[in-house]
Amino acid sequence: MKIASQAIILLSLLGLLTAPFAHAKDDDEKIYGEWLYEATQMTDGVPQSQLSLTLRHSEGKLVGQYCYISNYGRRIDCPDDDEINVQGAVNQDNESATIHIDSTFQRGDARAVVRVVDNRLRFVIDQKSSMTLYSGPRDITLIRKH
Repeated sequence: MKIASQAIILLSLLGLLTAPFAHAKDDDEKIYGEWLYEATQMTDGVPQSQLSLTLRHSEGKLVGQYCYISNYGRRIDCPDDDEINVQGAVNQDNESATIHIDSTFQRGDARAVVRVVDNRLRFVIDQKSSMTLYSGPRDITLIRKH
């Protein structure tokens, strides 16, 4: 039994046990991360609007946070620091995902499709569900936040 355990440890260190799964993870990993959009119109160094979207993989699901600040910081639609307000799934093409956003302003959700194009994230509101007063952008491109 001790030899079998040592063999598993050795194979794990060599990456042989995880190699069959590495490709699938790498394919959809480009959609995960922190993404940001800032309007170019500024007043006293404050953008007119800003949208940040953090997407990560957790327990087989896509989860994250959506935060939209508009009206030069006077309207804020962001969750608490540790609250998840985005849930969804990576689509079969591994380059897009369908997400549901739960707004802090309106109870209900908006559905969006996000797609990586040239290392940028295109964000398109696909369908409004029960959220009738969604005030965020409906079609924008975000850049990866470093």
